[in-house]
Amino acid sequence: MQTATKDQLCTSFSADNAPSLRVQPGETFIMETNDRFATYDGPGSSTEALDILKTMAGPVYIEGAKPGDTLKIEVLDITLPLDYGWIGATPGRGPLGDRIPEFRKAKVKITSQGVVFKDKVTMPLRPMIGRIGLAPEDGPLPSGAKGAFGGGMGNTQIATGSTVYLPVFHEGGLLTIGDCHAAMGDGEATASAVECALDATFRVTISEDLQVTRPMVETETEVMTTGEGETMEEAAKVALNAMADLISDAATVGTVELPQGARLHRAYDRFLLSREPELSCPLPNLQGEHSLQLPLDGGPEVAVSIDGWWVTMRAETSSGGGAGNRRLWDQSVESERSMGLTDEQESEIVWSAWLDQESLVGALSLRTRRPGDRFQPLGMSREKKLQDFFTDAKVPRIWRDRVPLLVSARGIAWVAGHRIADWAAIKTEEVASRPVVWVEMKLH
Repeated sequence: MQTATKDQLCTSFSADNAPSLRVQPGETFIMETNDRFATYDGPGSSTEALDILKTMAGPVYIEGAKPGDTLKIEVLDITLPLDYGWIGATPGRGPLGDRIPEFRKAKVKITSQGVVFKDKVTMPLRPMIGRIGLAPEDGPLPSGAKGAFGGGMGNTQIATGSTVYLPVFHEGGLLTIGDCHAAMGDGEATASAVECALDATFRVTISEDLQVTRPMVETETEVMTTGEGETMEEAAKVALNAMADLISDAATVGTVELPQGARLHRAYDRFLLSREPELSCPLPNLQGEHSLQLPLDGGPEVAVSIDGWWVTMRAETSSGGGAGNRRLWDQSVESERSMGLTDEQESEIVWSAWLDQESLVGALSLRTRRPGDRFQPLGMSREKKLQDFFTDAKVPRIWRDRVPLLVSARGIAWVAGHRIADWAAIKTEEVASRPVVWVEMKLH
């Protein structure tokens, strides 16, 4: 297992920080934080001690993470490598700061029974991560900063078993953590919790189903949003608005229980009344990746049966401009009615598309989506996440793993039933004739 060790540190959330570690999505890894308080003696401390106080572990580069993605950061385990921690009190800081005449700190024992203060008081041991964030959109930002990128949230629920969702603003995300505690109350009354070194085990993936623009924290029993501002009221408003946005987005898919065992299923703008506990998918489960053979120009159609689908292909030459060009373009665009089907219509699913044969580089294959898939829909100049395309097209989440994808070496050429890729469109306005491929998918 890879480890970002405690001698690989930074003092800011920044896209300019060199990665201390590079990991693949889904890979388990460890981040070690250091003892920041050992040399700190308050605001008048040495420059070196103040710099150590700002240190954080990382950043860790997540391969494949791109701006616009959401990282799902699972906290798998937290261990405390040292048997001690620190509690500090700083004049003028925290709700009790006016009662503190001078800086003080106490070294406390960390035992399996809890945190022991002056051998008299034992507090529950609740390790947590005070700062966790990605490289901010506008940075660098100091270690204590907080915002849409995460940062110094001070959320006691960011502990073993929790999951943090953060938006990505830069390649690799650049995960950074710090300000870790053996225990912390609801806030820091004297600008300190039980400060300590901590080793955290993470698993980070690129979320396919949930997209966030602000931090979200999930535990076994709760989902939380966070906020920040000059006052508590301002911060609460930010957090409440984030929760309202989250609920509004989630409300596009769901099930409402009705009397007599009936259920109303909602998937975006589509509704289905049934007695089934979940919304079902009319599409067969396409297993693995299946190679397809391009037919010869002017030759017979090629038809093959694949996991409940009849796939038919025909090659010909476009006739240039005029009605022929208009016909081909129309059939390339795709009808988007295909996902709102009744039971009677399920057996009548027929999808077809015309594609530019010269754009289909390399071997063709048919498969369903994979993590990290990207797609350039017809009419767009840039790629986007396939997940985002599904969201925009209002494809129910439960169906997205079954939508067939026609893929060439260049990428996804056709999201069956929805859209072809812009680069695969027939550009007959440029030449008098052009080799094209017609593809049809039909349930059998």
